[in-house]
Amino acid sequence: MFERRNIQRTYLRISREVKDFLLSDKSREFFIFLFFFFVAGGFWLLQTLNNDYEADFSIPVRLKGVPNNVVITSEPTSELRIKVKDKGTVLLNYMLGKSFYPVILDYADHPHNKGELATTTNAMTLHNPTCGDTINLQVEVEDNKIKNIAYTGDGCTISQASASMMTDAVKGKTTEEALAMAKTFSDMAIGKEHSEADLDQLGDARILTSIMEFPARIKCATLSWWALQRALLKDSEEEENNE
Repeated sequence: MFERRNIQRTYLRISREVKDFLLSDKSREFFIFLFFFFVAGGFWLLQTLNNDYEADFSIPVRLKGVPNNVVITSEPTSELRIKVKDKGTVLLNYMLGKSFYPVILDYADHPHNKGELATTTNAMTLHNPTCGDTINLQVEVEDNKIKNIAYTGDGCTISQASASMMTDAVKGKTTEEALAMAKTFSDMAIGKEHSEADLDQLGDARILTSIMEFPARIKCATLSWWALQRALLKDSEEEENNE
């Protein structure tokens, strides 16, 4: 009982002292000091992050497409070390975000599904005059599934790599699944967020969704996906018009 009474007295005394301090002139001076301290700290941080810095980053490396008759005699590298020089705000985004995806080294070292199909049900040609990219996409749809897909065209490395990854990702998918994947990729390229499950559906193509960090390259990366959307949707529009 005595200890309980002491605890109550101590609590009341501390509460009274805190209340007196909060209502005192010293308290007001202290909070004014804190306010200006944080404002000054915020301006200092913004100014600091606006300067140029260098930072080291590690990027995982994945090896794929190794033929069965090939024996790798040395341990392949598991990561790349790169040095990035940029504004502090950009480097902070790299550190906190997911701007760097694994680098994929394809043993075959050639684009997949590049060529022409013997049978085509859907086709679309798109150009990107900014970079000089051209994608001629051919799709063979059977029972509402993409049975085969191929492309031809020329352009920068990003546009051609994106087309190769896109054709790998959508082959065997239904047209609805392929359209959903195209929307996911286009959304991510302009900064919209999607769930990890949606991104996993893209396969290796999710690597290129980080292209939003470089606005001038967004059209290059999304050109083949736009061609896929238009090829599939064009067929649906023609069916509706025929009805």
